[in-house]
Amino acid sequence: MNNQISAKRVKPYLWFSLYSLLENGAASKPIRISTVELSKKLGESQQSASRHLQLLEEMGLINRSITPEGSLIRITESGIAVLNEIMNGLRRNLEEDRTE
Repeated sequence: MNNQISAKRVKPYLWFSLYSLLENGAASKPIRISTVELSKKLGESQQSASRHLQLLEEMGLINRSITPEGSLIRITESGIAVLNEIMNGLRRNLEEDRTE
């Protein structure tokens, strides 16, 4: 049984948090990032960034270890699958719009 989470179950505001982690290299290795740093990248409050990480972790889209210097985060296979699903949906919809 496939227990992958569908991108449709992930709120769009979390897509951007996951994408920001991807941009910082969290797909290939654990990265150290504080919620303050993430909040600046997202244009959100530190509390929102913290909540985003908590939700992404609960959904199994990231693995996170909290250290005094910040969170050590890596995107899981499920997280990569969600990002790919979002990318494919965007591509499909953008290509459809251009052909009409």
